[in-house]
Parts: sequence; structure tokens; C-alpha cells
Amino acid sequence: MVRNIGKLHFCLLLCSLFASTLLAKQVDIVSPKGKLRAEIVIDQHVSVQIFNNGEKTFEIKDIYLDTDQGFIPKKKPSLRSVKKRRVDEIVRPEIKEKNSQIADCYNEVALTFSDKTKLEVRLYDNGMAYRMSTNRKGDLTIMMSLLILFSLLLPLCIFNRMPI
Repeated sequence: MVRNIGKLHFCLLLCSLFASTLLAKQVDIVSPKGKLRAEIVIDQHVSVQIFNNGEKTFEIKDIYLDTDQGFIPKKKPSLRSVKKRRVDEIVRPEIKEKNSQIADCYNEVALTFSDKTKLEVRLYDNGMAYRMSTNRKGDLTIMMSLLILFSLLLPLCIFNRMPI
């Protein structure tokens, strides 16, 4: 009887681990020339892994904002929609420091979550950028933004930015 309970607990543990990997969602995007690739993983929080020519360069874990209304996106966010687009345009800056024209070429993915939060990730041929926004009604106070950066050069950096 004790053996059967142990086997049952072991089977339940395996099933819960398998189910948690199935619940995690992943969205991929590549840079315009294909040199960089980003894997955006949504599970407890949102994380981004960046690969350069197939080799993992760095990872940004647990991207979220801590607000007076809770975390944005909330823990275990539910993905509502994914929209991808490619931009290849010329920007003409008002103040011309080095160039009168700047090429703006990137691929973008916009992830919209059920809590009315949107995460936009842009992947250029030489880097990446992300932006978080929300269309919640009323005022929202951001207490802190947080991300954890793992890099080949910097083993662990926690960026905690307090609003000004």
C-alpha cells in the first residue's frame, strides 16, 4: 500500500511538471537579416532569451512593473493575442547630428495579455528593445520596474528602476 502511494505521488509530480511546461507559451521573432533570434516565454512572468547566430547571448527574466494595482502583466499572464510586423523605413530627424537620414529596420511582436497589458519587443540586426503599455482606465502609479538580466559577460544583474 505504501509503495502504491509513493508511485502515485511520483506520477502526480511528473504530470504536474509536464503540465506546467505545456502551460508556458513561447513566441519567437528573428531580426531582419536573421542574425538575432528572440524567444519570448510566458509562464509565471515574461522572459526573453536572445540568440546571436544560434548561440544564447543573454536572457531577461521576470519582466514586469510593480504598480499600485498589482503586477503588470499579472503573474501567470494569459496571452490574448500576438501580432507581428516588419518595419523598414527611413527616419529624417529634426536635429541632424551625424546623418540626415537614419534607417529604421526591425521586426516587432506585440503581445497583448488578458489584463489589458501589452508588451512590444523589437528585434534589430544589432540589438533589441521592449516597451510595456496598458490601456487600463483611470490613474496608475508605477512603484518600480524590474527585470533580471543573465548574460555571458555579466552572470547576474537585477535592474530595479524606481520612477522619478
